[in-house]
Amino acid sequence: MDTILWLVPLAFMLDLFLGDPVYSFHPIRIIGNGIITPIEKMLRSFRFDGRGGGFILMIATLSISAGTILVLNNYLKQYTVIFFIVNLYFIYSCIAVKDLRNHVGKVMEALEQDHIENAREYLSAIVGRETEHLDAEGIARACVETLAENFSDGIIAPLFYAFIGGAPFAIFYKAANTMDSMVGYKNERYKNFGYFPAKFDDVMNWIPARLSLFLVMLAGKKYSQNWGNAWTAALRDKHNHTSPNAAYPEAAMAGVLNLRLGGPNFYHGQRLEKPYINKSGNPVTLKHIRAAWNVTFASAIIALIVFSGVRMLLLNWI
Repeated sequence: MDTILWLVPLAFMLDLFLGDPVYSFHPIRIIGNGIITPIEKMLRSFRFDGRGGGFILMIATLSISAGTILVLNNYLKQYTVIFFIVNLYFIYSCIAVKDLRNHVGKVMEALEQDHIENAREYLSAIVGRETEHLDAEGIARACVETLAENFSDGIIAPLFYAFIGGAPFAIFYKAANTMDSMVGYKNERYKNFGYFPAKFDDVMNWIPARLSLFLVMLAGKKYSQNWGNAWTAALRDKHNHTSPNAAYPEAAMAGVLNLRLGGPNFYHGQRLEKPYINKSGNPVTLKHIRAAWNVTFASAIIALIVFSGVRMLLLNWI
C-alpha cells in the first residue's frame, strides 16, 4: 500500500477541520524560532552576514529540518501506526487551507459591517504592505491577491511536494518557504544575507506556481465565463510582479474573475510603484473576495484529485 496516497488527502481533510492552531511546538514555528533565528544570530556574531552566511543558513536549515524527519521515520518505520500518525501530523502542519480562509474571512466580515479600521487590522496579519491608508477597494484587492499567492505556496506547493516524497519533502519545502519569509527581504539588513534563501524559495515554487495557473483555470470554468482569460493574463503579465512566481496565480485569478490586481502600494513608509496585473479588469469589491475564495478552494480540491491520480499512474507504470 502506498501510504502517501492516504496520508496527503487525510492531512488535507484534517486541516479543513482543525485549521492551524497557534502553539509553540508547531513544526513550522520550531523551524523559524528554533533553527533559523538562532543560526542567523550565531552567523552574524561571527560576521557571516553576507551571501556566504545566508548560504550556510540555507544548507543548515534544510538539512536539520528534513534530516530530522528522515531520521525519525527510519526509527518509526517498524511501528506502522505510529509512523502513519506522525507523518500525517507533519504533512497536516504544512497545509494552510482553513487558516487562509479564517484570516480572509475576518477581513470580509469587517468589510460587510463597514468596519474599515478592523478590516485593515485583520488584513495586516496576512500581507506585507501597509494597510492603514487602504480604502475598501484596496483592502478587497489585497485579499484577492493574498488568496492567489498563498494558494500557490500555502496549499499547492505543500501538496505537490508531499505527494512526491511525503512528510520529509513537505517539511523541506516549508523550511525553504519559512526562510524566505524571515530573511528573504531586499532591505539593507537582508539584501545579501537573504539572497540564497530567497532564490532557493523561487526555485522550489517554480513548478507549483505554474501548476496553480492551470488549476485556477479549471476551477474557474465553474465560477466564471472568463476562465480562459487566466492563460492570457498570465502570459501577458507574468513579469508584472517582483516575484518570478507569484504573478502566475495572481494573473490567473485576475483573468478568471476579470479583476485588476497589483498596482502601487506602500511598504515601510515608501510608495512602491508596481505594474498592474490584468490592467483592463474591474476594480475589486467585497463580492470578489468570496468569488476568489470559491475558486481557491475548488482549485485545491482539483489539485488533490489530480496529484493523487498522477501518483497512482506513475506507481502502476513504474
